[in-house]
Amino acid sequence: MNRHGSRRNGKSAAKTLTYNDLAFLNEHLANGLKAWEAYSKVHPAAQKRTAQVEAVRVLSKPAVKEHLAMRFQAAGITVELLQARLEWCYEQARKMSDPSIAASVAMDQAKLAGLLVDKHQVEQVGDGEKSVIRGLVADAVRPQAPKDN
Repeated sequence: MNRHGSRRNGKSAAKTLTYNDLAFLNEHLANGLKAWEAYSKVHPAAQKRTAQVEAVRVLSKPAVKEHLAMRFQAAGITVELLQARLEWCYEQARKMSDPSIAASVAMDQAKLAGLLVDKHQVEQVGDGEKSVIRGLVADAVRPQAPKDN
């Protein structure tokens, strides 16, 4: 097994948390569920973008998801409780005639119900692609010569 809790052949090992996973989870829960900030605190040398990507990766591990669910359940935080709180917030927003807050709460309700998922796409760009991108950016910012009529 490697330090990330998986076998070398790429197959995942038993659902166990690594020391870093647990340290990340503790910080994540302590800081109000700010994942990238928790990752940065556990891994201070990580750059912000790296912390953002790695925090998502850690949170997607089955052992981490299971541990978070267990901790939330132990704290009395259930899906039903969260749904009830969101419904209350939605009703308050409607009473205040604030459609932006109502829409925000409705989106949170959809996420909680699994109807909506935030997706973040991270891709690696090769040297050839970087060269093409640099060329496009350079062309876009290069001053244009005045056209003769």
